[in-house]
Amino acid sequence: MINLLQIQMVQFFWTNLMLLAFICMGLCFIAISVWKNKTFIKRFHLNYEAIQKLHVDPTPRLGGLVIFLSLIFFCLITNNIEIKTFLTMFLTAMAAVALITVAEDLKQTVPFSVRLASQFITASLLVLWMPSHLPIIDIPLISQLFEVEAFRVGFFILCLVGLMNGMNFIDGANGLMPMVTIAGLVNLLFLSILSSDSYYISLILVNLIPMTTSLFFNYPFGKIFAGDFGAYLYGSILGFLTINFFAVHPEFSSWTALLIVFYPSLELVYSFFRKIIQGKSPFEPDRSHLHIKVFDLLLKGGAKHSLANNLIVIFISIFWLAPMFIIPWVYTSTSLILLSLIILTFIYIALNIVIPSVFKPQATLEKNNNLV
Repeated sequence: MINLLQIQMVQFFWTNLMLLAFICMGLCFIAISVWKNKTFIKRFHLNYEAIQKLHVDPTPRLGGLVIFLSLIFFCLITNNIEIKTFLTMFLTAMAAVALITVAEDLKQTVPFSVRLASQFITASLLVLWMPSHLPIIDIPLISQLFEVEAFRVGFFILCLVGLMNGMNFIDGANGLMPMVTIAGLVNLLFLSILSSDSYYISLILVNLIPMTTSLFFNYPFGKIFAGDFGAYLYGSILGFLTINFFAVHPEFSSWTALLIVFYPSLELVYSFFRKIIQGKSPFEPDRSHLHIKVFDLLLKGGAKHSLANNLIVIFISIFWLAPMFIIPWVYTSTSLILLSLIILTFIYIALNIVIPSVFKPQATLEKNNNLV
């Protein structure tokens, strides 16, 4: 028998979310069409070059801006007061990082220190404006510190900034970062359904729809990428919703949150210490991230450029897909959650050790791409 919650969700979907999908789709077409104008690209020097670059053809790095604008339009037209209130708060906080990183996505002229400062501003606003109390995490030896408000605020600000950068680390391959974020939101959706939280279900769907819509343009054809702003936006959405959910629903172990954000978080921590051990600056980009090593290895094995790019999301799926299958079985047991985290961490480190770094100069990539 259909209950009231299901009826409300169907009404919300058809009256709001389909419109959001069409808005996002239209903006994606506009961004892609603009980038096809080679005169425009040359005039404003918008070609993207970076050591971690995985694609050759000029591709708009405006996926994050597309989703940001889609949510703004949706906020203006929706009649759902709770969703409008949330989006107004969230989008206002994101404005600080948007102003800086959209410029970086277009021109690549913004220093990392400036981008980092904008991340801290946005993360601070999100944590301070969070509608619920911040969750208390049961971490041995320092659990009492979480009872101090200043410590909790600082901790979760660092978590949000870390997740933004972790998302940026795994971006670049077709579909990888969007899939990680969508999988994380689906995990939250599962927990929201278990708790019969209709507001949170609606909130997650509002963020899932534009991400899923833009994914069709990103995977497998790579017509648009999220860019730095997209990575920061995706990280902020997933991080903010995760923190707030476990604050509102203390009946779930807060360690489940680490499973939800496992891959980008571990990528950030592992890369940070790896670079320090190697005598490199932890803030300088390189090609030793796991997904790039997989890409370079596939190229060396003879895979065509576009195929190698698209296969990354499949090879890395154990880290973004596994939590979706694990959480329904372990969310009631902290011990099982910790065991799952240990196993996934071991697999991640083992793969990083086993898979060698195989760097191919850009000229070689271009030659390979011509064979596609």
